[in-house]
Amino acid sequence: MSNYFGPPPRRPSEPHLVYTLHAVHFLLSFFTFGLWAIVWLAMTLINEAKNRQLRDDYANALARWEYDLWYWEQARHEYFRWHEARQLAR
Repeated sequence: MSNYFGPPPRRPSEPHLVYTLHAVHFLLSFFTFGLWAIVWLAMTLINEAKNRQLRDDYANALARWEYDLWYWEQARHEYFRWHEARQLAR
């Protein structure tokens, strides 16, 4: 039996989050008498913003995938129901 509606949609891959190495930044801040703390704070805020965006994008992609999978299953079941009815009518 042909599968003309194509393969099922693929689940999106999980995002690769960006991490701040706090131990390294603490040591750099210690050896620069706190001057590096400004860079540390900026990098932490930037990384958190990137991670938030990655999580939001993944949540949206996952919701879209769930809908596409549901729609694909409905189309598949409808095709098989139609095909069986057609076979019985012969």
